[in-house]
Amino acid sequence: MMQLLMDTPTKNSITTNFKRIIGGYVGSSSGPLLVCIGGIHGNEPAGVLALKRVIEKLQSLKPAFKGEFLALSGNLTALNMGCRFIDHDLNRMWSNEKMAALKTGLGENISEKDEQRELLQLIEEALKRKSGSALFLDLHTTSAPGAPFALVSDSLVNRNLALQLSAPLILGLE
Repeated sequence: MMQLLMDTPTKNSITTNFKRIIGGYVGSSSGPLLVCIGGIHGNEPAGVLALKRVIEKLQSLKPAFKGEFLALSGNLTALNMGCRFIDHDLNRMWSNEKMAALKTGLGENISEKDEQRELLQLIEEALKRKSGSALFLDLHTTSAPGAPFALVSDSLVNRNLALQLSAPLILGLE
């Protein structure tokens, strides 16, 4: 999964009525599935707001497009409360072990499990529809000053995609 970090919006620009599905856009020909998630951390709404703008632009301009773009909000409860998380950091719940526990119903009973279950269901439904490869972009913000940057796990596919973002690339933090 790739993370793109952006500046945090001011408190005045934050809405409090976030929805799980921000929107989608499907091209007229087959191609990759791009799933973008904003707001995995509830105190980082900038990704959700950016994805809303992208969806609005795609729907108004209707550009030629190959594949499918799906934009999702991450931790809705935390986003609507303006806090990082409720019980557990949703961004740290995607390991193979935690995913297996989610699917079997085992593990801790925390609010983020419901958030993760809903996200996983939407992602799995999109993966069933896809006709090409799948790409995942996890949008985050930082409180530090500076330009956006991409943080990726180091693979050739990730590097290739990240280099197309025209943002500084950080490798090796896995």
